[in-house]
Amino acid sequence: MLPKRRRARAGTPGADSSAARFPGVAVYLAEPHMGRSRRAFLTRLALSKGFRVLDAYSSEVTHVVMEQTSAEEAARWQESRAAPPEPGCARPTLLDISWFTESMAAGHPVPVECRHRLQVTVPRKALPSPVWMPPYACQRPTPLTHHNTSLSEALETLAEAAGFDGSEGRVLAFSRAASMLKALPGPVTVLSQLQGLPHFGEHSCRVVQELLDCGVCAEVERVRLSASSSLGSLGSE
Repeated sequence: MLPKRRRARAGTPGADSSAARFPGVAVYLAEPHMGRSRRAFLTRLALSKGFRVLDAYSSEVTHVVMEQTSAEEAARWQESRAAPPEPGCARPTLLDISWFTESMAAGHPVPVECRHRLQVTVPRKALPSPVWMPPYACQRPTPLTHHNTSLSEALETLAEAAGFDGSEGRVLAFSRAASMLKALPGPVTVLSQLQGLPHFGEHSCRVVQELLDCGVCAEVERVRLSASSSLGSLGSE
């Protein structure tokens, strides 16, 4: 008599990576109020849609999904399970279950909006307003680590997308704005701190304002998801 084959457990790392359609998205379903059986069901659902679901919380996780959890509780949960991120690296996005259910219905990761996020506003030492910076890059400091990583990375993402579209003017505008953010001596907390700085056009200011208000920019999220989907389709060919 042949031995019975054991069924593969949903959510194992091997199953996560082999059939993922969206390699840039790694989901972790947190259990505090979700329950083990519901977590297993949601994991199977996500895997069937081509999502990558990690069984353990790690540096690979990009989206942490929670259910019936407050922003404060989510922040405490994350602090208890992860060391502070390395300079230049962002922590995973803490999300309400609504992002997950909408993504399952759409069949792909939907852009993260303000209403999806479980975010606690932490007061930070602000820059004096307004800030003066030299207009030329050669006159500005270029630190390896800086205070505005999420803002500069968002603008660099738009610069890369503009490059693929052949829009040299937008590439230059977004790249210059990102470079300016890297040179600032402290974190930007309000848009007025950028008043009078060179290379900050209306589009870049709009992106920064949305990031300051919501923690995400819908335009940037669309670009990132589009790039992730393109990589997934190339990998499956």
